[in-house]
Amino acid sequence: MSLSETKLILTKDLNFNSKKLELIELFVQEVLNYNQKFNLISKNSEKEIWNRHVLDSAQLVNHIDHKNFNSLADLVLERVFQELFYLYFIVTFSRFT
Repeated sequence: MSLSETKLILTKDLNFNSKKLELIELFVQEVLNYNQKFNLISKNSEKEIWNRHVLDSAQLVNHIDHKNFNSLADLVLERVFQELFYLYFIVTFSRFT
């Protein structure tokens, strides 16, 4: 898939505006720059970063409850708290069995 096709999917199907695309472009450049030193992604996937990494990650946007979460960090924290509560529940009630 070409870069233009990927950007078209991001704008038409996932409702990314031009400002968000500009920010993603900056992020992609930074990932590629840092990848030279820290091996963040496979060297083989650098050519496909927009399709393999950006588009794959962006598809999660459709699964985020935007009414209750302002950011991905809010969503992650909510999930962490759910897991901690679950673990607390298991540990607490396992004492009674």
